[in-house]
Amino acid sequence: MFLSKSPYGIYYLYYKNEFGRTHKVSTRARLKSDALKFLMSFNIDRERRTCPKLFSQFYSEFIEFSKNNLREGTVELYGLTKKFFLEIIGDVTLESLTPFHWDKYKSLRLTKVSPVTVNIELRNLRSLLNKALRWNCISKNPFSLQALCYVPEKFPEYFTKEEFSSFYNTIKEDWFKDLILFGVLTGMRRSEIINLQWKNIDLEKKTIQIVSSPSFRTKAGKKRIIPIHNKLIPMLQQKFNADSEFYVFTYIDRKISGNFITHKFKDIVTLSGVKKKGLHIHSLRHTFASWLVQDGVPLYEVQKLLGHSTITVTEIYAHLQPFQLHNTVNKIHIDYPIQHS
Repeated sequence: MFLSKSPYGIYYLYYKNEFGRTHKVSTRARLKSDALKFLMSFNIDRERRTCPKLFSQFYSEFIEFSKNNLREGTVELYGLTKKFFLEIIGDVTLESLTPFHWDKYKSLRLTKVSPVTVNIELRNLRSLLNKALRWNCISKNPFSLQALCYVPEKFPEYFTKEEFSSFYNTIKEDWFKDLILFGVLTGMRRSEIINLQWKNIDLEKKTIQIVSSPSFRTKAGKKRIIPIHNKLIPMLQQKFNADSEFYVFTYIDRKISGNFITHKFKDIVTLSGVKKKGLHIHSLRHTFASWLVQDGVPLYEVQKLLGHSTITVTEIYAHLQPFQLHNTVNKIHIDYPIQHS
């Protein structure tokens, strides 16, 4: 393998393939220093091609380098995606992956779970291969332009005030009642609630600061401040713990598991007799937003309370403002009579 400068001033790289045949490739460089950089990159790519990396091997490296920058729940989702990928596709090399594997994974997973869940897993696979491409483990990402599953537009499920009353009054444990009321009156995510510490609450100013910590990372790493509903103040004052590092909501003096309250929530929905399908712990957040919108709160304000990065995400609640929209269109003033035939 050597570099040679052509009469036109361009450096070419000469090398032998696995069959001993000599090939040349243009470095597109006129300076030797740039040609040497090309040579180094070419050697890395060639080594990668001759020593292909298995999916499981790359996944382990990806998690090792990325886990400190990812939320705990995100790491769990990547782990599940890896598990299902190995079951469906097998532990193949990254270079051997094609759009066929994308379609196979998608079609088989759709027989088990919803399109929304499959899309989360497909995005994880695409993200993994984007990282592999960035690390020069593959020459291209075969999943980059592949289509996700079609998901019919569906409005988020939420409690009516009557349904929430039935659900809330079914709860026997005071600690869980407090957590549920807190969730529906703050709109905070499950992970934000179970990781909330007393140092993030200011009872005098009636505010909650949602921030990342060594053991918890907010969505997209962003922080926000939200007001505390007046009905929550007495409960928080009663629970107050002077230890600022202590979690606000605990079970048997321990941090609560997200999966634990998720399953407990579903059990109580069943016991309460609320027949609405699709209710889950995140429905408290949907309920918070839906009640605000129904009471005429502008979507912009709801966006800020929920911490949505764009108003587009918040617009899923826009259909709950029909009467407000009627008032809006009727603001058009016409000062002459309209004749009807």
